[in-house]
Amino acid sequence: MCNLKCFLLLGFLSLTYFLFGQNPNDRIRLMSVGNVDHFYKYDSIGRCTHIIKSNDEYHTFYKYKKDTVEIYLVSLIDTSFIEFIVLNKDRYVDDWCIKSDSNLFCATYAYNTLGVRTNQSASNSFMKFNYQFEVVNGNTIKEYHYDTIQKDNKFQVGYTVTVNTFSDLPNLITNENFGAAMKGKSDKNLLIKSNTESFASDICDRFPCPLLQSSKLITEFKFEYLYDDNGRIKQKIAYKTTTNEKSITKYYYY
Repeated sequence: MCNLKCFLLLGFLSLTYFLFGQNPNDRIRLMSVGNVDHFYKYDSIGRCTHIIKSNDEYHTFYKYKKDTVEIYLVSLIDTSFIEFIVLNKDRYVDDWCIKSDSNLFCATYAYNTLGVRTNQSASNSFMKFNYQFEVVNGNTIKEYHYDTIQKDNKFQVGYTVTVNTFSDLPNLITNENFGAAMKGKSDKNLLIKSNTESFASDICDRFPCPLLQSSKLITEFKFEYLYDDNGRIKQKIAYKTTTNEKSITKYYYY
């Protein structure tokens, strides 16, 4: 029979599991976003191999090699090679390249010593973008996005800054839960609010292209989470406060 000391120990263990998160080996089986279901399959060491969307005749297939990952779109009658990833020495994404016709568009990634992404940039003959991520205590508290589009010797510039707010609770939905450790470490704590301001310039002949205050757009999201009996997140509820819209993401595990 379990005495008082036993009950206290069981309660402590349950609370510890709830507060410090599900095992990263708890792989997501199904993620439902609105009316669209995403089914996930994994290999023997927990890497994502297939993503099947309920509203798409194609599914995404990941083929792992020594230092690269190839990504294909697969249907019953067709297979198309669309992307490939080059991994760095830490097995994180170094370059992520998208194939379009005979051209490649590659983004380069950088990380801090904890493995959290701090920069992402790419450019080609008509577009250039750069993301910078300010990481404090394992959380991405600010995101800066700069992009430039060039056409017929004309330019247009965009700038976006996002400020994120986190709770003290641990983040229980990480890249590892989706078999995507190659994307780097996820934020340490749960995101509870995200505020974004974006600006765009007019079309101009040369740099710098001044940003138009009239183009300013503000978007704010607040997030809430529901847990299952095992302390795992089963729902993420996003409220778009500027329009009173609500979206729900549901998680189911293997």
